[in-house]
Amino acid sequence: MTIHFIEVISLDCKRPNFLINRDLSIERIWMRSIVFEGDTWKKYEDLRKKDKVLHKNLCKIIQYLQRHDPMTGLGKPEMVRENLTGFWSRRISHKDRVIYKFSEDSIYIFAIGGHYDNC
Repeated sequence: MTIHFIEVISLDCKRPNFLINRDLSIERIWMRSIVFEGDTWKKYEDLRKKDKVLHKNLCKIIQYLQRHDPMTGLGKPEMVRENLTGFWSRRISHKDRVIYKFSEDSIYIFAIGGHYDNC
C-alpha cells in the first residue's frame, strides 16, 4: 500500500495540509503562520513579478520554514551576528537572502533582498 501526501502549495491558502496514513486515517500536519513585517510583502510581490525563479526559491524556503525546524534545511540557514542577534538568514540565491525570526507558532519575515543591499 502506498502513502499519499496531499500538499497545499499556496501561501495565501488557509486550508491545512493533510497526510493520509497507510491505514487510510487522515492526519493534519502542523504548520507555522507566516508574518511579513514592514514592507516585505511588497518585496515578495515585486519578486513574484520580476523574477519567477527567485520567487520559486523563496516560496520553497518559506514552505520549509512553515513545516520543519527553522534552524536547519534549505538555503544554508545561519544565525545573524552583530546588531541583528536573534535573527536568522537563508540564501534565496548567491546574493539574495531572507532574514527572519521564529517562534513556536510563527515565522516573522523581516527582509527579502540582496545580501549587500539595505534589505
